[in-house]
Formats: sequence, C-alpha cells, structure tokens
Amino acid sequence: MKLIEAFGNEPITIVAATDPSVIDEWPENFIVQGFVPQAEIIPKMDAVICHGGFNTVNDTFMNGLPMLITPIAYDHFHTAALIERAGCGIKVRYKRLRVADVKNAMWELLENPKYRKAAQHVRDTFQAAGGNVKAVSLLEDFALVHRVTENA
Repeated sequence: MKLIEAFGNEPITIVAATDPSVIDEWPENFIVQGFVPQAEIIPKMDAVICHGGFNTVNDTFMNGLPMLITPIAYDHFHTAALIERAGCGIKVRYKRLRVADVKNAMWELLENPKYRKAAQHVRDTFQAAGGNVKAVSLLEDFALVHRVTENA
C-alpha cells in the first residue's frame, strides 16, 4: 500500500478508515478502523487525505483544513480541481499514484501555511453564508419549487 510506503516511517499519525485485515501488519503510526467517526475526528487533524467525495470535502472545509485529494471517479475530479484552484489542497493522480508524490504533497500541505490559510478562508466564507444549515434550507426550497412529478 502506497500510504504505508509514504508515511510508515514519518513522524506523523495516519488515521485510516478501511478494513484492518487488508494488511497483515500496520506501521505503529497508523490507526486503522473499519469505521472512523469522521465528524468527531477531523477537528483533531492537521490535514485530510480523501478521494474528493463531498461529505469528506465538506467536513474538511468546515474545519478549515487542507486536503490531499486523489480523485477516483465521477465528480471527484471536478471537486479536486476546484479545491486545488482555491489553494486549499493538492491533487495527485490516483491511477498513477507515486509514493514520492503523496509524501511530498502531504509535507507541502503540513509545512506551507498558505494551504491552511486558504482552507480557513473557505470555512469562514461558508460560515458567513450560513453554513450547512443554510445550504440545506436552500436545497429544500429549490426542491419544493422545482418538484418533478411522476407523470411529468
């Protein structure tokens, strides 16, 4: 596993939400669980590695953290490009993932404050606009106005 190669001997802790049995022996600096309470643990992190799914991206933004994104499919590529363009993270190619790229990108996120500053700016902008509560309200209003009926 490339994450183990990249971070197994690094002075950081990796929290991974995956089946612990996929690897016989995890490095000591890895905490691996089948389920990780994401909303509870992200506030305690310094950066997040994800594939660009909206739940993790949203939780990460709402905590003002930078992201290392490895888009896999669907909207992940577009989301990763937006995150990178906003200066909140770094995108690495999943299909051509190289250990050095992951390692270098993570250390860049952790050591260069511009990424955290940009992520905190996005968080502050989201919060000023009403955050998740306002977003849900707008989506519900939109759904009511643009309701599609079965016979339409």
